[in-house]
Amino acid sequence: MSDAVVNLKLGKIQGVKLQSAFSGAEYCAFYGVPYAQPPVGDLRFKDPVKIKPWKSIKDATSPKGGCAQVSIFTFRYQGSEDCLYVNVYTPRIPKKGDPLMPVIACIPLGGLQSGSPDPDHQGSPDFFMHHDIVYVGISHRLHILGFMNLHMNECPGNMGLKDMIMAFEWIQENIKAFGGDPDNVTALGSSSGATMIHAFLLAPAVKPLFHKAILMGDYIFNNVLKVDEDNSEYAFEFARGLGFNGDNPKHLLSFLKTVPVNVLVTQLKMYQSMLEKQKDYCKIFPSAKFLPTIDADAQWSLVPCNARKFIPQTKKIPIMYGQCQKEAILGFTKILGVTTEDHFKLSSRQNCWGWMNDLDDESLNIINDKVEAFYYKDYGKVRPLSAQIDVISDTAFSEVYETVVDLIADECPVYVYKFEYEGELGAVYNLATKYMNETVKGTYHADDFSYWTKMDPEPKVSDRSREMIKIFTKLIVNFATTGNPNDNTMKVEWKTHKRENPCYLSINETLQMIEGRLNNERAIFWDEIKREFKKPDNFDAE
Repeated sequence: MSDAVVNLKLGKIQGVKLQSAFSGAEYCAFYGVPYAQPPVGDLRFKDPVKIKPWKSIKDATSPKGGCAQVSIFTFRYQGSEDCLYVNVYTPRIPKKGDPLMPVIACIPLGGLQSGSPDPDHQGSPDFFMHHDIVYVGISHRLHILGFMNLHMNECPGNMGLKDMIMAFEWIQENIKAFGGDPDNVTALGSSSGATMIHAFLLAPAVKPLFHKAILMGDYIFNNVLKVDEDNSEYAFEFARGLGFNGDNPKHLLSFLKTVPVNVLVTQLKMYQSMLEKQKDYCKIFPSAKFLPTIDADAQWSLVPCNARKFIPQTKKIPIMYGQCQKEAILGFTKILGVTTEDHFKLSSRQNCWGWMNDLDDESLNIINDKVEAFYYKDYGKVRPLSAQIDVISDTAFSEVYETVVDLIADECPVYVYKFEYEGELGAVYNLATKYMNETVKGTYHADDFSYWTKMDPEPKVSDRSREMIKIFTKLIVNFATTGNPNDNTMKVEWKTHKRENPCYLSINETLQMIEGRLNNERAIFWDEIKREFKKPDNFDAE
């Protein structure tokens, strides 16, 4: 429509007016607004380059599909290599004198192998656009396109991270045109999106890009998306499947630049399937061979050494951190090719997480015996799937307090929650249960995100789920607006977590403050394990 036009410094863009099926509120959507030049041709595998101005009105009326990928939700090929854009949603085009609105910028979930800010993947903002919020969804490069590191300027690694940084810089420079306040930006991420936000809080080379953060169910040290020293050997192995022969990185790069992007993505899927059969995958995600790497030799270096060394330098800003009840559920579904047997013993080197990677076999065997005694003491020889999921969930998140929650709570407000509402909208629950032999009671990884954005184009929302959406979105909007999720309509005050007085909000049909940490009894068990076996961190710079 003619009135959904915004004039940016770079040029004009034409958006589209929409109406929320949830609230009836009207809002404007601008899809595929570029923040960098398309990373195609000679720019494939290079750091992002800022977008140039345009003269004619750019069409931003339809979604673009994100980076070329096989979607984890539809299992279909989608997107393109021309993917460096943002989707911007605003309740209104600002007029002179209008107050600026808070901004929420979202990094998509998908394990850095899949993901898009478009409605068919990340969900529509229908649930919350009746609030005064400007919402930005960020598209960035994924998998080999975004994270292959050949240690040269033409392929320096961590390109996908740099894409995200450039998108946040674009927000600072342009969001006022949509009515957003560049001085009140909240970064929100679920799953791998939360991991990347935590990475930006850690990295000294990254200037402050946002003022508050919402981390849904992940952090960088859970080891699913671990930072590797190198992934070039996988690049050579991958390319051999396309017919490449040789051991020269420059020749490899030249070869991969000639491969059509749809062939790259298709071959990547075949490569991942091969790794699954070999059981040579990165923890839960079999596809996760192309991830963030140490890039000390890059001109634009983000991770010059092991990220653990940056823990004391974590940027201190208000944080909302939450988990669902069964965070590790994806590891037990056929979606990712992992069976319960793969996770049965923690003494298996493949099932080590984070700090446990450095332990010897004898220590791992002792830990495994302690885990068996603690988690399965009431079951005899039976190993219920629900208990096995708890084991992996707890090992994956065993350091979340000391590396995120407690660390920031010393200086800034930290609000912790556990999402315990079981409803019909949980996207991961609905997907995972199709591939499981039994249904496990509880909320699954990223189910909370399904009550923030509308993941299904035409969801059948029950009355009770409608109320949960109202509750959850309001908590997030309040936090993004003021840094405090509470308001005078709440019957329960959400108290801040303190290292010496831990607490969290149980989010269900009734809100309830709970004393202690998330899964407190199990957290105490892992405290004892860490005291006995975990090596002290060395924060001296390498």
